[in-house]
Amino acid sequence: MPCFLGRACIFKNTANNTSKSENLIFITPSIIYEALLDSYRDWPVRIFLLGPMGAGKSTVGRALARTLDLDFVDCDTEIEQRTGADIPWIFEIEGEDGFRDREARVIDDLTQRDRIVVATGGGAVLRPENRACLSERGFVVYLDASLREQVRRTGRDDKRPLLAGQDRRAVLADLMAVREPLYTETADLRLATAGRNARQLVEDIVAALDAAAPDAGA
Repeated sequence: MPCFLGRACIFKNTANNTSKSENLIFITPSIIYEALLDSYRDWPVRIFLLGPMGAGKSTVGRALARTLDLDFVDCDTEIEQRTGADIPWIFEIEGEDGFRDREARVIDDLTQRDRIVVATGGGAVLRPENRACLSERGFVVYLDASLREQVRRTGRDDKRPLLAGQDRRAVLADLMAVREPLYTETADLRLATAGRNARQLVEDIVAALDAAAPDAGA
């Protein structure tokens, strides 16, 4: 029976339908003992990363997936693979609404898979059905990047249709005004990314998962 790991259920042992948690021990920062990893391999963990462009969702997601021995999927990459075209082409031909339709279908699919880390696109929270899929089916982490960091990290990226030919700072500020409350509403955990690397963020996420696990049986 699948476990839709929401706020009240982070880890569940599907063999006997009982909740279980383990103390995480680090050999060196972000490296977990193999024996403890074994206890996670039988559980349908689902972790979803939210945040603006340039927050580092894909970088952190890959590192987190490696640490916990989970699959990693970047939502935008998945959309491109299923469509056979890149994101700018989809926006040009189908418009943003067409892209959001594809995005919603992919999110509905990915959030039902077990043992996965998903990095969502910056606008994934715009549709209520997406927010429901994310918040009800897994543990949601909001990677919060300052406007300055967003501008810096997207400066050389020419594959973001919403920024093409625009004042990046102005566009990113407008997007955050709309999206930030939705990120906050959807997330179980919010982490500031300024001055922190992927390893440090992964450690915080793993610690939050471990802390939340005992509540699964409440």
